[in-house]
Amino acid sequence: MTTTSNVLHRFRWWLPAVILIVGGAAIGLPTVIMVADFEKSPSCDDRVIREFPSPNGRRVAQVVRTNCGATTPFVSSVAIKDNEEELDLKHDRLFSVKGENDIEVIWDGNSAPTIVYDKPELIYTQVIVWRTGRISYRQR
Repeated sequence: MTTTSNVLHRFRWWLPAVILIVGGAAIGLPTVIMVADFEKSPSCDDRVIREFPSPNGRRVAQVVRTNCGATTPFVSSVAIKDNEEELDLKHDRLFSVKGENDIEVIWDGNSAPTIVYDKPELIYTQVIVWRTGRISYRQR
């Protein structure tokens, strides 16, 4: 049989744990949002540093370097677009890594790119399928 005092005793031990978890999430959440939000900051400078057109020329993969200032690391990323589309670098990134990374895109056909990259400190984004085509990755 559980008495009222036993229930209160257990509750007294669980309440601080719940407060710590909820409080930690409240403190940690803005940090996660700041790290993931680097691509949306209006103060960031995006530069297309390389382009890799598909064999038929209808698509192009762009390697982009993002600089958000002295207090944040560079971000190297890849975005793919159809030629008739405008590329939105804030939302169309398929692969993003921390730091300056020497990235290449090798096309196997017109819709199957392989992204080749140097080992990064951190991978932010790695999309496996873009539209109907599979994206492959190879680390050097």
